[in-house]
Amino acid sequence: MYKVLLLLAFFLSNLAVQAQYIDTALLKEKFHFFSKRHSSTSLFLHLDKSVYTNNEKIWFGAYLIDTPQNQANHNLLSVFLVGENRRKIELDGKFKIEKGVSSGSLRLPDTIPPGSYQLLSYTNVLDNSGAPVARFSVPIEIKSVTQQSFTSQLTLLDSIPRNGMVRVKVDVQAKAGQASDKNLPVVNYSAGKGYVHSAILKSNDLIIEVPVEQLTQTKPTLFAKVSYNNQVQHLSIGLPEIDKKRIDIKFFPEGGNLANDLLGRVAWEAKTAQGSPIAVIGLLLKNGEVIDTVETNSYGMGSFQLIPDAESVYALKIRSGGYLQSDTVLALPKSRLNHLQLHLPKAVVNDTLSVRIYNLQSKPVQIIIHNYKKDYAVFKTPDLPTLSTIRLPLDGLPKGLSTITILDEAGRPLAERLFFAHYDKSISTAVHTEKAIYGKNDTVKVKIKMVDHLEKPIQGIFSAAVVQDNRIRVNFADIETSVYLNHNLGTLPADPLGKGFRNKDYLENMLLIKGWRRYTWQDLLDTKAEDTLQHHQTLQIGGNVKLRNKPLKSPVKVLAMNSEGVAIIESENNGSFSLHADQLITRDGDKVKLMINGTHERTYQIDIDDPYNQMNNRLAEQLERSYTNGVIDNSNTSVQELKGLQHNINLQTVNIKAGKRNSSINGYHGEPGANACGDYVDEFNYLNWEHSEKRFKPVQGKTYLKRTNLEGSYFKVEAVTYHGCTTENKVAGFVMNGIGGGKEYYDSEEEKSDNPHRSTIYWQSGVVTDAAGEAELKFTTGDLTDNFRIVIQGITTDNLISGHGTVTVK
Repeated sequence: MYKVLLLLAFFLSNLAVQAQYIDTALLKEKFHFFSKRHSSTSLFLHLDKSVYTNNEKIWFGAYLIDTPQNQANHNLLSVFLVGENRRKIELDGKFKIEKGVSSGSLRLPDTIPPGSYQLLSYTNVLDNSGAPVARFSVPIEIKSVTQQSFTSQLTLLDSIPRNGMVRVKVDVQAKAGQASDKNLPVVNYSAGKGYVHSAILKSNDLIIEVPVEQLTQTKPTLFAKVSYNNQVQHLSIGLPEIDKKRIDIKFFPEGGNLANDLLGRVAWEAKTAQGSPIAVIGLLLKNGEVIDTVETNSYGMGSFQLIPDAESVYALKIRSGGYLQSDTVLALPKSRLNHLQLHLPKAVVNDTLSVRIYNLQSKPVQIIIHNYKKDYAVFKTPDLPTLSTIRLPLDGLPKGLSTITILDEAGRPLAERLFFAHYDKSISTAVHTEKAIYGKNDTVKVKIKMVDHLEKPIQGIFSAAVVQDNRIRVNFADIETSVYLNHNLGTLPADPLGKGFRNKDYLENMLLIKGWRRYTWQDLLDTKAEDTLQHHQTLQIGGNVKLRNKPLKSPVKVLAMNSEGVAIIESENNGSFSLHADQLITRDGDKVKLMINGTHERTYQIDIDDPYNQMNNRLAEQLERSYTNGVIDNSNTSVQELKGLQHNINLQTVNIKAGKRNSSINGYHGEPGANACGDYVDEFNYLNWEHSEKRFKPVQGKTYLKRTNLEGSYFKVEAVTYHGCTTENKVAGFVMNGIGGGKEYYDSEEEKSDNPHRSTIYWQSGVVTDAAGEAELKFTTGDLTDNFRIVIQGITTDNLISGHGTVTVK
């Protein structure tokens, strides 16, 4: 039926078109091979916010979208946090995936320094190259709520090298009214491999000279750590990149090429050498004469029209100033003879695509509408007119990115363009509260109503967060932008308006420039069956048991014990064994202890091979800094402090002796986490209490509280002395982190008692709408007065859920 409608559209536009398949069987086979070779699976994590402080939890809901049947074994999610500049993995966790959905949290340690970070995640399924099939990353910021006794700043003094050096000034200033340490500030700094130095500031500032050989790397950066007054501050600043053009201009002719004597549209993009988009003005030249003035917008993108002729030379001139020391002239792509031009007046459309084709002489062409996974319409016309306007109904096309490809009679691509179909077929998510303003510790009920574009109720699953408004940045990830755009087009510059997918102008620019291709079609035709032989390996946690450091000769039983129970795993004859996700599922933060069954001999050793550790490090090394992180003039620690909390946070004192302080707003409790034996103590001095939220390594010889559960709801508490962690006192074994069950939810009462000024006052994943498309959220506000944003992200069987609301607390 759909092809009949398309055929009718061709006739209505007075084209002599005859509907005909182009070797249908071969074409379908190529699309099948291509879709298997290039996975369509995408992963999205909805975080509760984008700005955190130390000791807060990062709550998330994870969604797998468009997973093929042959990749149904996505059952484990790895989530880890990396310092954008330091490439150090700060914390990580694993979580169970069930039916394409997961959820959980990671608690930020007290000692994590403020700065920019990336939260990365991936599933256990790998492609032929050994890389995760589904992965996701999102930037977050960590701010300090601790009152700092001093400020430090890096200032770039040279935008270009002078005498083989680039100078950066370090300023350290004690705050007024704050006591100063007798010791002088110490600065440790590095830039590039082998360039690591430290210095003592005898005055308030220091000039650092970075040699030019450290500026040849991509996006060179100076990292500094300032130690003063028993506090540590971290800063970084982008340095100028030498041996690179100071500005990068790229041209993107619509459809792939310019054609002689035909009206064409040329998109262009301007970025700094470090990849930051910039707005510039250029002069369009023909044989050296100015014929037009063109410019890029705040995205660093723009477009202009041009009718090139074969005898002329076209170029773009950018005048000196800003990023350029001298005028720069860049040649435009050369136009082609006997070619055609493809133009889409709008690439973001609903149910109809309007196409204009400019052609100097009639020629046979083939037109295919597809999404590189399936062909939805194939046509051939023996006599394409010189000017054709075609309206194509898109009833059979799924919502999302698709492609129109024009081929010559030999099947060679002439033009190609991305477009977005059925943009209007979005889910409308209405968020209603009982009143506009609530008081402290007030009860809030939120009613959610979801309908499709036809006003029919929608059933779906979603996660919901209610977060202080200043904790969400303009680049906060939303599921529609991530799945529809980033998954296919890569990392995109943030929409300055913060609307992302909902901003049509932004989307048009992204499709014209980031969706430009020349040509994927040939890659499609070249794809063969052997290219798609994907076995889809999965990451598997394994282990090995040895006896007196020698391989076993007969199998043994390994016990995997945690708060949820005991799993028994039988090893192979040589002692090797595999651990499955279900055998490692625990409550948040719990450990799994592996021991040999039926023996207390200390001559057994258990070693664990966790491939997720290697994969985490591999992905961290590949991490690119955020799109807009380029050369900056200065970096000041004042921006690392979270503003607006002075009326509700009890600020710490700063006169704590060295070695007894971290950045916790709750004071010092010890080194975070459990020790090698799996022992830990919480902030209330309970030793190894399974429900402890915050965990620290216990200290040998200190006295702690030991809680023992009795029958019913009774328990007893006694004081015990911790005798330390020694292998002599433990049965031979191994202690490892467990896997989150994917069913962890926000306990408002528990979080409220722990922090009445919490910025996330509600989080819930796995919320399901009923048959009427409705759901209800209920929570209690805290002591923090401000505007709070309600953010909803989720999925249905064939669409994505995204909604917003507001709660004001006074």
